[in-house]
Amino acid sequence: MIYKVQAVLLARMREATRRPDRGLETLEYVAWAAGIIVVVGGLLFLVRNSLETFWNSIDFVSVLP
Repeated sequence: MIYKVQAVLLARMREATRRPDRGLETLEYVAWAAGIIVVVGGLLFLVRNSLETFWNSIDFVSVLP
């Protein structure tokens, strides 16, 4: 049983060394997503006060019939 586990681990290590860029594409997608989240969060933080002022200035009562 232990020899099978060792053989499987050795096979996976060999495969990982043959293709060192395995998983790099996923890492790139995660990095892009994190960057977009940070940029959008920063922009929303900068314009939050003006958005709150605009939202509070809307008079919903006059819109209703």
